Amino acid sequence: MLSCESFIEQDLNPIFCFNKNAKLVFSNQEAQFILTTIQAKQIFDLALLHAPMNFGFHTKYLELELENSKYYALSVAYTDVDFISIKLYKSVDFKQNISFDKDGELVNIFTILDLCLSLAKIKKNISYPLFLDPSLPMFKLKVEKFINLLKACYEVFLNPKYIKTSLGIKTGEYIKIKEKKYSLISLLLESDGKILENDLSTKTSKTWQLEIFEKNNLTKISIILPLILD
Repeated sequence: MLSCESFIEQDLNPIFCFNKNAKLVFSNQEAQFILTTIQAKQIFDLALLHAPMNFGFHTKYLELELENSKYYALSVAYTDVDFISIKLYKSVDFKQNISFDKDGELVNIFTILDLCLSLAKIKKNISYPLFLDPSLPMFKLKVEKFINLLKACYEVFLNPKYIKTSLGIKTGEYIKIKEKKYSLISLLLESDGKILENDLSTKTSKTWQLEIFEKNNLTKISIILPLILD
């Protein structure tokens, strides 16, 4: 992937591109999270509603809420008759609806990842590319439960050729726990292997939020963690 394409893919603001038949032809990582809860047609209709009268670009400031996220503006690009694109600008806000607790012990997430990856490599002789933010500090986590979850996540993919792991802070997103603000950490597993029946739901906890979704023949597991330092 070219550096500019990777930059768009990792943009914290959702970006969608549709063809003239309303078929979604591109969505970045953040957009794919949104599409787990709403239909793509709703985004397409939003793009049509705010499209420029003639070919070009149109940006509008507004208050927009889609499921659990709020947006303060959108931009629509309509440069030819075959495609229309839309970008939503996320408001910096608190995720009030996610229930996290502060239980756990102070740990190094990279040590846990290394352990789980070592165990996964014993069972699956495949590629495990890593995209990690090395600046992440130690934070509180229910270690035993999280290790069991992460081990299960690496095992649940069916006949994968690779499992990619991405870890970093979700810039601009926070959670309030007992009236105190905490940043959020995103751990994303992506693979070409499918997920059939699984028991990941039994490994949920108030210490993290877990989602599974498919997009463009790829399966992704998203785990959101609060960055609790105290």
